[in-house]
Amino acid sequence: MRELSEHDKQLIVGGVPESDLALFCPGLQGHDAALLDRSQYANHGTFVSASWTRVPGGQRAVSINGAGSYVLIPHHASLVLTNRVATFSVWIKPGTQTADYPQVFSKYTNDSSNGYSLSMPADMGTLYWQMFDGVENKYVVSSVALTPGVWQHLVCRKTATKLEFYRNGTPAGDETYTVEPHDNGANLLLGAMYAGANVIRNFVGELSMPYFVWSLKTPSAIYQRQRHLFHV
Repeated sequence: MRELSEHDKQLIVGGVPESDLALFCPGLQGHDAALLDRSQYANHGTFVSASWTRVPGGQRAVSINGAGSYVLIPHHASLVLTNRVATFSVWIKPGTQTADYPQVFSKYTNDSSNGYSLSMPADMGTLYWQMFDGVENKYVVSSVALTPGVWQHLVCRKTATKLEFYRNGTPAGDETYTVEPHDNGANLLLGAMYAGANVIRNFVGELSMPYFVWSLKTPSAIYQRQRHLFHV
């Protein structure tokens, strides 16, 4: 199994201590039906009808079938984004969607609960990066649609004032927010929303979540550094 080099890992970490990482899954190492997190918090994920596949560069990726499969990462305080800046970095290869608003990841318990999610409307191919505070939600819609059947690198940033998107290293939308996602105690689900609904048909590879906001150049640098692993 091919892993990221130490140089790649440092590129993801951005030169800051790994203590600032809440989730770090380089190469998506795992065994059987488990996704292993290399951050200090050990936010390991359990497969729910999901399976392993390989990306062109030889690394592992998670296959989610759009009908009941996902990865469940138990709730932990390190995954809460309340009053915290953070960045999600993930490679995905979307298939043709059958669910409405299928989830790339989500951490909330119902449509009005506190938390956050990244979803993709089935009829549009764009992305919704949303925050919920228990009363209302705030979201940014990506300015470009994803291309089905092609590996793409996504970055979702929560700065002190904005929600931002990057696709393949290029800015793809931003929106000022005032809604702050509070702790809801929900699990973090990769590929589904609460109770396993709205499942995406997708492949997921290279996942990380640092507690800082990269410079504008870093999403592009990560995309250029990792793209050969996905043959794009």
